[in-house]
Amino acid sequence: MYLGLDIGTTSICAVVLDGNGNVVYTTTKANNYHQSNANGERTQNPEKIFSLCKEIYCETIKEFKIKSVGVSGQMHGILYVDCNGQALSPLYSWQDERGNLPFENATYAEILSARSGYKMATGFGCTSVFYDYINGLIPKTALSFCTIGDYVAMKLAKKSKPLLNETNAASLGLYDIKNRRWDFQAISRVGLPTSLFPEVSATVTELGKTAEGVSVFTAIGDNQASVYGAEQSPDTVIVNIGTGSQISVITSEYHTPPVGCEIRPYFNGHYLMLGCALCGGYSYRLLKDFFNTVSEKEITYETMNTWAESALNAPLPTTYPLFRGTRTNPALRASICELSENNFNAQALTLSVLKGISNELKEFYASITPATGERTHLVGSGNAIRMNPVLKQIIERDYGASLNIPAHKEEAAFGAALLAAETLESKSLKSFIHYES
Repeated sequence: MYLGLDIGTTSICAVVLDGNGNVVYTTTKANNYHQSNANGERTQNPEKIFSLCKEIYCETIKEFKIKSVGVSGQMHGILYVDCNGQALSPLYSWQDERGNLPFENATYAEILSARSGYKMATGFGCTSVFYDYINGLIPKTALSFCTIGDYVAMKLAKKSKPLLNETNAASLGLYDIKNRRWDFQAISRVGLPTSLFPEVSATVTELGKTAEGVSVFTAIGDNQASVYGAEQSPDTVIVNIGTGSQISVITSEYHTPPVGCEIRPYFNGHYLMLGCALCGGYSYRLLKDFFNTVSEKEITYETMNTWAESALNAPLPTTYPLFRGTRTNPALRASICELSENNFNAQALTLSVLKGISNELKEFYASITPATGERTHLVGSGNAIRMNPVLKQIIERDYGASLNIPAHKEEAAFGAALLAAETLESKSLKSFIHYES
């Protein structure tokens, strides 16, 4: 049996896989340990998060013969640890806003970007470290920093020093993805102490064993974990639509990402080229909220799905659901055009928002494929796809392929468990991945 833990911002999920890859146990516990203050600081309590993960681990080993533990978690955020592996700070999460505070006629993130040559955003771990360094907030006894996934894995393995998989390291910034290492020249250029930066592994590695002798492996980024838990081969394009949305393509070579896209480390020497939309299923939620402000009767997602289905062959307006802008232009906003007397209705508008969600990702895919080539397999994940058959139809039409949806719903926890199991067993276990009929 193999345990996978996924440490999200609002919940912690776990799955247990049997020797055939079947999910024989799943649980979710609320992660309610959030704090914030007036200067934009967004923190969580790492000790309480670890206690929840330890509680899940203890529950599973009582019921199952667990052989390995894989961990994935929210990327970008960091906490500081001392030489004994104890937390010296809260977890400064990916939502931390301090990087947007004014500094030298710009912001901390902008100054760090200009000095380092890397595009840095608020919430990136190294932006938080830069803010703390400038303001004298790094704990004096700090040995290093790490993500919350690394902290949990280190503590479960009874180690005192973090070891980061590069999927987590790259999410913090100032990481040379092409050469798979920290860019210490850039780090020195911005004045940060290089000794603070943790050791990085390009592979998933066994950290150590729990007190019960269960092997614990390096934590991995939740984005890459969810892709790995959904795809059976590199010849796949993965569409994920939850609150936000992403489209991901695996490539064996490093490519400079097109404008608006990213490249991230993946596994087995590969990279992940992806485009991320800031809205996805959130756009559909906003539309539902709007309908409910003007309707005396509650409008549900099921009602909207029925409306959208009834408009599949009708003329539609064109909707650009950029309610939160884009990563390259945060000031952009949503728009609706090509309205006429024949499509100015709830049915057509609902379907046009769904098509807009899919179109934004399809545009990312079109910009990625000149470098990576077309993919023949299409995989979809995320609650927005699972719960909306009309959106599934739209995506299949847009890509001209059948959409395969993983039978297991917790792709990140599944992917973490799968990678740890493969490393332990020294063989591919991609046969564990099954799709819905």
